[in-house]
Amino acid sequence: MTVRRPTLEALFSEARARLLGQAALPEVFAGRGFTLDVLRQLELGLDAAGNAVIALRNPAGELIGLKFRVLRPEGRKYREIPEDNGNPPWFAPGSEQVSVATHGGVLCVEGEFNAMLTHLALSGTDALHGRWALVGLGSTFGPVPWAWLASLELPVVFALDPGRLADKQFVLWQAQAEPLKLKIHRAAPLLGDWDAGNYAESCGLEALRTRTLQLLPPFWPV
Repeated sequence: MTVRRPTLEALFSEARARLLGQAALPEVFAGRGFTLDVLRQLELGLDAAGNAVIALRNPAGELIGLKFRVLRPEGRKYREIPEDNGNPPWFAPGSEQVSVATHGGVLCVEGEFNAMLTHLALSGTDALHGRWALVGLGSTFGPVPWAWLASLELPVVFALDPGRLADKQFVLWQAQAEPLKLKIHRAAPLLGDWDAGNYAESCGLEALRTRTLQLLPPFWPV
């Protein structure tokens, strides 16, 4: 059964209010680069069981689902509403305004939390080559919003967790991008096996911004 949008809005509104009412950082966000101030800047919530709630919107800004990061998973770490939502990507606010006139490219980051933190870290970047449109991939397997990416005609960079699985997946994505005439690149790791959450937790958002901008691919305009 598909959950109607007003129900999604109501569910998220309740989860958002619960998160904003917290006096201390909820356990589910601990050690992942978040602070209470950072959480207030992002479209996140908290359910009654202490699970993180992520609002998933399409590029036009319409709420199409909720994704839950389970606090104490017994098997699956995530669940979705609607259950058959297909793990859609997270699009940063303002995605409906992305174009070649406003952005230098699109950064697809593995994991919604990592993408959110990277979005905040880069939000103060003014130079055109530093303006990244951010997309959070739900897993190493995507899914990738190919149609949206192709419509933009911008370079696309993938920031994936290190490992053989991601290596193989990126090769497959290169093959999928070729007929779309998309120029894709894989970013170098931030530091060892650290993701954006690890980096922000240890070094802060400003350091994450600096390090991310250092990893611009060779084709990037300067």
